[in-house]
Amino acid sequence: MKSLSNYLNIEDTVKFIREVTKVPFFNKGNLFDLVVKKELHPIIYFDGYGSTWRNKLYSPYPEDFDDMNEWSGGVEYSAQSNHVKGYFYILHGEAIMNSKNLITHRRFIIQDLVDYQIIPDYSLPNRGSNSKGDIFRRTPLYVADHILLSTENPKDEIIEPYFSESDIRFCVLDLINMIEKNGYYSDVEATAPNEPPDDEPTHHKTINSMATLVATLLKLASYDKQDLENPHGNINKEIIAKAEGLGLTLGKDFIAKWLKKADEVL
Repeated sequence: MKSLSNYLNIEDTVKFIREVTKVPFFNKGNLFDLVVKKELHPIIYFDGYGSTWRNKLYSPYPEDFDDMNEWSGGVEYSAQSNHVKGYFYILHGEAIMNSKNLITHRRFIIQDLVDYQIIPDYSLPNRGSNSKGDIFRRTPLYVADHILLSTENPKDEIIEPYFSESDIRFCVLDLINMIEKNGYYSDVEATAPNEPPDDEPTHHKTINSMATLVATLLKLASYDKQDLENPHGNINKEIIAKAEGLGLTLGKDFIAKWLKKADEVL
């Protein structure tokens, strides 16, 4: 089954920004500048190990931390080892974006976890188990947590993974938010300054831009013009299901309307 992609590689990211902003000269160098300015954050997919801090504030077993010194603030400055699989923002990873050769890197921020498993530390009391029979000082992982990634169990040694520009991804929602936040649109696409806000665009240039955006996303997700012949069909259902998975709500008639407009663009 086809699905709308959440992540784009560097080449498709450049194409996406060109299409949405109507700035034909936007290139990889401009994308790099956005990363340097912290307006965009590159992402990698990784399946391996990660090291995080144990923290009383987020642990379901705060009593496990009772013997800690008060000055620590509930944070245990020894690491929790985890097996992790998911997507991670690269901290200070500009060099990776311009390198075809593999570069080691360890510092990341969790963007989206597909799965993770905490690894017990057998060197802790009771071989890493607490009185509830669970992992001693277990601290769940959350989006936006800092993490050190490793190809081996970081309990023994952190072995930094290798990445190159071919591993770089950008989140589509990050791209849209960046464009909207900074107003990165061509002057040709600007709407009237006194135009009242609405739930749906009404200015013809804005409608054309939105139709182009929808058409571009569909093409990047490998949909073709023939998929739009029935805007109330399977493609409509797939978009609704994807939106519901993200906790969002879209009406089938609203989707069909914009699929029809995208069909006119393609």
